Amino acid sequence: MSVIVGIDPGVTGGLAVIHDGKLVGVEPMPIHDGRADGAEIDSMLVTWEPDFVYVEKTQAMPKNGSIASFSLGLNSGIVIGCVTANHFPMVLVRPIDWKRSMGLVGKDKNASRGLASELFPEFRDRFKRVKDDGLAEACLIARHGFFAEFRLAAVQ
Repeated sequence: MSVIVGIDPGVTGGLAVIHDGKLVGVEPMPIHDGRADGAEIDSMLVTWEPDFVYVEKTQAMPKNGSIASFSLGLNSGIVIGCVTANHFPMVLVRPIDWKRSMGLVGKDKNASRGLASELFPEFRDRFKRVKDDGLAEACLIARHGFFAEFRLAAVQ
C-alpha cells in the first residue's frame, strides 16, 4: 500500500492524497490570517498518514513582488515544518520536474486544470474555476510522487 500526499504550498494551493494510485482526497490550502494554517495542515497529514509527502519547491520569481514571494516562502516553511514535525518522508519537487512528468512544461495553469479533470474525473468539479489551479496542481504533484515512488520500488 502506498499513500502519497502532494502539496502546492501557495495561498491558493492545495493538498491532495493518493492511496494505491487512486486520488481519494483534495483540499484547498487551509488559510488563517492570510497564511497557511499549520494546525489544519498538521491535522490533515496525521489523518492521511502518508508514506511520502511531495511538496512543490518554491522560489522567488522575478515577476512576483516581494510581498508575494515572502508569502509563498512563509507558506512553504509552514508546510515543511508540519511534514517534518510529523516525521513523514518528504520530497521537495521542482515545478519543472513534476510538470515534465505530466507533459505540462511550457503550458499555463489552465492546462493543469484540464489534465487533472481528465485524470481524476470523479473530482472534475473541484477544478472548474480558474482559481482552482492550485488544487489541480496538488493532485498532479501527488500523481508525480506516486509514479516516482512506484519506479523506485520497482528498481529495488
